[in-house]
Amino acid sequence: LTLISMWRKPLALTDVARAFLSQPPPRKPLPRMTNLLGSIQFPAAMPFGEDCFTREDEADDSIMYRSPILCTHIDDDAIVALTKHYRRTLPATPPGNAVALLDLCSSWVSFLPPEFTPCRCVGLGMNSFELGENEQLTERTVHNLNKGGALRLPFDDGSFDVITNVVSVDYITRPLQLFEEMHRVLRPGGVAVMSFSNRMFWHKAVRIWT
Repeated sequence: LTLISMWRKPLALTDVARAFLSQPPPRKPLPRMTNLLGSIQFPAAMPFGEDCFTREDEADDSIMYRSPILCTHIDDDAIVALTKHYRRTLPATPPGNAVALLDLCSSWVSFLPPEFTPCRCVGLGMNSFELGENEQLTERTVHNLNKGGALRLPFDDGSFDVITNVVSVDYITRPLQLFEEMHRVLRPGGVAVMSFSNRMFWHKAVRIWT
């Protein structure tokens, strides 16, 4: 990480952005399921400039995903922890349920609990073979979230009860627009679960993450 960051041009952060990022972390261990954002003071306007969301490799992401990438991206312990969190967080899916889930940046695995069986489980990802290998999906959509003009998910308003994104937010070049779209396609009372990791394809992650 240090070697990579040494040769990168420093980000041109505003004073507001520096103040936001410099807020001190908790001084003592926190109980599980703590709201880590409860004490954070958010600025009124977006403090990060466009250069924060540029990448080392700005080539079309579809070039990288011409061939499937069949790796889990996180280790076994992280997979167990994520699946356990889903088990605690996601709604029940009894027979005949009407639950719909959207797995953004989906791949050949989604780490959902095996007993979680929504009537609709949509995977939106970059490679059709990867999506085809994912047995938890009921629908598959190949879609590049970093390409094109206005970012718009190819779904109607209020289509989903749950949205998941596994260790992929760091690749999104327009994260605010994506989260606005997530809010649009979620039903009232829906839940969005984002997971994060320090593992990534560094050349494709946005600079504020690397």
